[in-house]
Amino acid sequence: MHESKEKSKRIFFSLASPTLTDDISSIFEEYFQASVDHSSIDRRILQNEAVHRIFLHKGVASFQYLQEMGTSTFPSVQFLTLNSVPYKIRECLDKLSQVQEGESNLYETSSLMTEWLMDASHEYQTFFAGYIQAIPSTSAQILIAALSDAEFSTGNDSLLASVSLFLKSTDKRLAQTASIFLLTCGGTLGGDILSQILSTQELPHSQLVRGISELLS
Repeated sequence: MHESKEKSKRIFFSLASPTLTDDISSIFEEYFQASVDHSSIDRRILQNEAVHRIFLHKGVASFQYLQEMGTSTFPSVQFLTLNSVPYKIRECLDKLSQVQEGESNLYETSSLMTEWLMDASHEYQTFFAGYIQAIPSTSAQILIAALSDAEFSTGNDSLLASVSLFLKSTDKRLAQTASIFLLTCGGTLGGDILSQILSTQELPHSQLVRGISELLS
């Protein structure tokens, strides 16, 4: 059993290791040990951006995304697999991930995704939070804009935190769209996240984001 765990660990780190610093490597070590022992995982590990990106871009565990569940002091996690998503939505996810998709197709696909997300569970919204970080910026911008236009509403902190990462984008349209989403779809929490980022970080388009915040707040 010990040998099997060590083999799994070597495979996991062979996928993740090319870009790991010592600090990030230790975080992965903590994650792996907690997962094989079936113990709760510290939220700090789950929120680490490097952990998210390794899972999303390396295809680790068949595009499984960590989601929160339970009520323990350190939330437990489970894997929500892509196979649990309805087939038609999986087709949409695939189209949105294609760089060569034309904008007209992206608008149509984003509309279908929006309809699904309007009634999606907290767990699916958390899965989606990871997914939008792995698709081309044009797809992300069109999809987030579609959600705002549809007056989508969410209190999912994982989704709001994920969208807030786009505020750092050098793409003006994407940063603008993310700002509008946080303020129109995220309620008080979305507004708080935006305000905190504006007050603590220098953004490529901070003046634009600040103007949107003042206009919509």
